[in-house]
Amino acid sequence: MQSFIITVKNKKLAEEYLSNFYKEKNISPFDINVVEQEKSVGIESIRIIQKNLYLTPIKDKLKAIVIKNAETLTIEAQNALLKILEEPPPAAIIILITSNVDSLLPTVISRCRIIELNDKQSEYSKKELDEYQKVLETLMSAGIGEKLKLAQDLSGNKEEALLWLKKMILVLRNWIIENISVRQPIRLSSSSPSLRVEDSRPKPQGSEAKYLNLLTSFQKTHTIISTTNVSPRLILENLFLRLSDKI
Repeated sequence: MQSFIITVKNKKLAEEYLSNFYKEKNISPFDINVVEQEKSVGIESIRIIQKNLYLTPIKDKLKAIVIKNAETLTIEAQNALLKILEEPPPAAIIILITSNVDSLLPTVISRCRIIELNDKQSEYSKKELDEYQKVLETLMSAGIGEKLKLAQDLSGNKEEALLWLKKMILVLRNWIIENISVRQPIRLSSSSPSLRVEDSRPKPQGSEAKYLNLLTSFQKTHTIISTTNVSPRLILENLFLRLSDKI
């Protein structure tokens, strides 16, 4: 996979990681294109990226397109970005850096490898995520009483509820990354100077679409609980009661 999302709050840590990444991939400073805007990154910026993406690297075999503050990407820009995230040119690597991955569309997330950085550089083990996968599957087929009981138990501690939701989001992202594949090639259209890219793949259907919807629901729940004073129990109850095992 050549498209990455780096989620990090410490900018210095992000710069250190990128520096090591460039060295590992042998990417010259001449072949690094950084997009950084304080306000919003719109569709025009994506069109410029599209043009630069297909240019041959100046010095080495690889080039990198880095979008900092990716949380400022507009919805239109994110949708336009989908086409190049799915299949970037062989000589290009795309990196999105954000402090809030939940601000990105699930369809953007599903096309990228997620790299989470923190000061302790800790990661959840595969075993732990597998256990949470089983919890999610059990929850989706549980009865109303069981779902309400879990919402009650989790809402007793807001931080624990947020950590639980974060792990569930990781489980869903991993499933999407591992199971949503490219069915048809992406066509490049030369009818415009901007090298418009046309995505000929069918939109996600069946279990894929439902897992994307699930991811969106869990992300919204995490955002609401972390940024508002609404009762976590009510928000979790609403989330759990809408879950279904029909995937």
